Order: sequence, then C-alpha cells, then structure tokens
Amino acid sequence: MRDSGNNYPSCVLCDQSMRRAFTIVELLVVMALVALMAGSGAAISLSAGRKKAVDRAAEDLATAMRQARDFAQAGKKDLSCGQSLDGWQVIVETTRYTVQGKCGSPFGVRQINFLGGVTATNGTGTILFKPLSLGTDLTSSRIITLSVSGFTQKVSITNQGEVKVGP
Repeated sequence: MRDSGNNYPSCVLCDQSMRRAFTIVELLVVMALVALMAGSGAAISLSAGRKKAVDRAAEDLATAMRQARDFAQAGKKDLSCGQSLDGWQVIVETTRYTVQGKCGSPFGVRQINFLGGVTATNGTGTILFKPLSLGTDLTSSRIITLSVSGFTQKVSITNQGEVKVGP
C-alpha cells in the first residue's frame, strides 16, 4: 500500500516528518565541512591582510622619503633656522621612522610607527637628502626590507635620491 503523492509505503507507526529528516551523521558531515571552509577562508583573509599591511608600510615609507627629498631640493627650512640647510633626513628604526629637517639641529620632526606588526629588518639607519639636488649622504644604494609574518617588501634609495618600492 502506498501513500498518495509519495513513494514511501504507508506506516502506521511512522510520522511523515521522520521519513524526511537528516540523520545525525549527515548533519555532522555538513557541520565539519562548513567549519573547514570557514577556517580556510579566515586563514586566507588573514594572510591577505598581512601582505596588504607590508605593502602599505613600504608605500608610506617611500612617500615620506620622496617628500623629504622634495623638501631638501626646494630648500624648505624652519623660520628659526639661521644657518644654511643641511637637508632633510629620514631615520628608519625597527618599528618606526622619523622625518625631520636638519639645520644644525632638527626641526619639523614627525615620527611614524609601522602598523600591522610590520618591522624593518634590514637597511635601518639615517638617510640625509641634501639640498639643491645634491643627492643623499649615501655612498651606495640602500635597500630597506620591511616584513611581517613571512611577507616582505623592499624600499630602495640610490645615492642620487631616487626612491622606489619593489624588488
């Protein structure tokens, strides 16, 4: 004997909702798959965020260096500076960098922290951009390496004052 409208045999003891329910094994398999996909999605998202953080830090550092170079080339100095401009310098430390003019003593000091756990792992130190397009105080090019969790980005500075991001 069959119920009208479905292919299940009639059952006095069976409820129709029970015949169409998922088993506990099916539910556990689906829950495990959802958890696996969510976990891998979170790992990919975290990894992309770290890559973006190191790329952004490198671009910000390069922009600050270009600005220091432009200020030096333009001869921009503080009004209280009575002597000639030494230039503008960028001091790169492990977790931050400082941009400042130098006219005997520093002026216009700005300190910027690397965000997102980014650190400078190579090339730290001071770079002085000299006024009137005289380049830098570097005797050769310097490469500053920024990194976070296995992702790296490089900022290179030539002794002529050219700044670029990348390999």
